Amino acid sequence: MTADDVWHRALDAPALGTAGLLEGDLALVSVLLVHGSVMNGGVLNAVEDSFSDQELDAVESGFRWFGLEAAARVFADTRAAVAPGTLTLAEREALELEADRQYESVVPDDEFLVDVFEARFAADPAAFAAV
Repeated sequence: MTADDVWHRALDAPALGTAGLLEGDLALVSVLLVHGSVMNGGVLNAVEDSFSDQELDAVESGFRWFGLEAAARVFADTRAAVAPGTLTLAEREALELEADRQYESVVPDDEFLVDVFEARFAADPAAFAAV
């Protein structure tokens, strides 16, 4: 089993399901799903429109599992800010810009996530199901 095999399985998981996957796989699936959403629509869109509370809990846990506490905090803070539902349009726009800026400062590009995953996979391959 290679890191590439695990990565590609995680990319296919939304269509194929997550039965039989282990902790590392589930963390990777959540992180990759939200990362793609953020790259297309931003953090605020992911929080408000693209993911359920349960899925966002998994996203935060996934980032923490990979040692990316700051990325998890971006989602937790954004969720907390929108929860009351009282933001003005100007506040929403400011939140959107700030959340995206914070995310990009922690996860600057796709390659960064590849590097983080590969390091964790090398350190703990047993956290991922056999391919």
